[in-house]
Amino acid sequence: MSILSILTIIPPEILSTAVVGAFGAFKSIKFIQEGERGVKLRFGRVVRTAGTPKIYEPGFAFLVPFVDTLKRHPVRQQTVPFNDQRILLKNGMTFILSAFVLFRVVDIYKALFDITDLEGSLEDISTGTLRDKVAQLSHEELVNTESIAREILDSLKTRTESWGVEIIDFRLTNCAPSPETVNLLNIPAKVSILEEVAAKLGTSLQEADPGLLSVLIGAPLVASTQVQPSSEKIRGAADRAQKKRISDILGRYTDRN
Repeated sequence: MSILSILTIIPPEILSTAVVGAFGAFKSIKFIQEGERGVKLRFGRVVRTAGTPKIYEPGFAFLVPFVDTLKRHPVRQQTVPFNDQRILLKNGMTFILSAFVLFRVVDIYKALFDITDLEGSLEDISTGTLRDKVAQLSHEELVNTESIAREILDSLKTRTESWGVEIIDFRLTNCAPSPETVNLLNIPAKVSILEEVAAKLGTSLQEADPGLLSVLIGAPLVASTQVQPSSEKIRGAADRAQKKRISDILGRYTDRN
């Protein structure tokens, strides 16, 4: 006898009850994965044991259909990255910074119910703390990124202790001047190079051919530096990047004259 034949002889009332029962059984079991913890809500209120929220470990939890719900959240280590933050320094220069914060949930109840959108809030408070700190510095003071990251880490630990999370680490992954700032920082390097070129031509910078100077001053210099920028490093990189280019231009210029 086929399954279809069996279903046709079962009274509709029993069949519908069986379907509802099967659906209810399916809805009554929820699984909590390894690396997660869960909290059960009954009629929207957290289920407690002796006044303390009951935390469900990895495994399965039985729920009363349409009465209970289960909230879950990872407790493993997680990172929240935030990239390309343009920050204006105290001396008017703009730097572009990227960073990440490493954290893990230590109190699942607080992480679920004491803060809205934990990851988004961590990103907001981290970027805000980064901006507040870096905006007080000049570009020369940005050299020690490890010290800056440690100060931000300590601040984040204090400001998020009521969120049920442990802030493990905060790292700056990139710290580079904006293109506009690079142009400002490159001015001393370009002037020094032009003075050297003028000396090789046997003239002063004021008396050198404006056309040649225009070509040289417009040659592209280093556009960024990674992690530990400083004006000295940028100027040094500009000198090295330009030497061959300038020598070639100067050689072609002297050949024509």
